[in-house]
Amino acid sequence: MGHVQLWHSSGGVSVLTPSRLTGNQFEIYPIDGWKRPSADTHLAATIVRETFALRLPGPARMTALGRWFGRIRGEAIPANLPAKKKVGE
Repeated sequence: MGHVQLWHSSGGVSVLTPSRLTGNQFEIYPIDGWKRPSADTHLAATIVRETFALRLPGPARMTALGRWFGRIRGEAIPANLPAKKKVGE
């Protein structure tokens, strides 16, 4: 059930990475006073940028964060986080 929470204190926004807890979706809070799910990394980034004028880390960095914290906790990495592409792909 592990996920990474990205928190921007002055912006007051929280983004959870996909996990069983979030239905394997990103979860952005607060949007209209509640949580907004997004299954797509790029859509989550767009929502955060347009709503809060903040930028999320790119997909490769988000994947790296998920993999890092998943390894620490010994948990599987959610399948919907894109795998890092090899140089030249």
